[in-house]
Amino acid sequence: MDDQPTDGSTADAQTICAALRGTDRALVTVAGALDEDAARRLKAILRGLCAAGALYLVVDLAGVTTCTRQARTVLASTRRRLALQHGWLLVLTPPAELADLDTASLTDLFGAYRLATDLRSELLTAPA
Repeated sequence: MDDQPTDGSTADAQTICAALRGTDRALVTVAGALDEDAARRLKAILRGLCAAGALYLVVDLAGVTTCTRQARTVLASTRRRLALQHGWLLVLTPPAELADLDTASLTDLFGAYRLATDLRSELLTAPA
């Protein structure tokens, strides 16, 4: 079934993918409109990753076209929760709505870059 609207406009497709590496690191990639529905799904995914033991999360928003206040709240609260556990959440390529959310240190950035690069490589070479 096609999820396109019936009024002739095109819907902004939403995709949220997550990959856990080891026991404490994860990469989440989001594309499309990060609206209220997508923010609820993102929240559930981030909570699941944290419950599974992830302390270091990279959230890649390069494909995000719009971002709601609810999505911003999800990312900020997850970042605070991880910081209390000595972890971190790093937002890559945030849309303008999230420009002031990311305040990572250089150590975090280098670690996150290595994690994101490794996870992307694994995802691209994984059998379908």
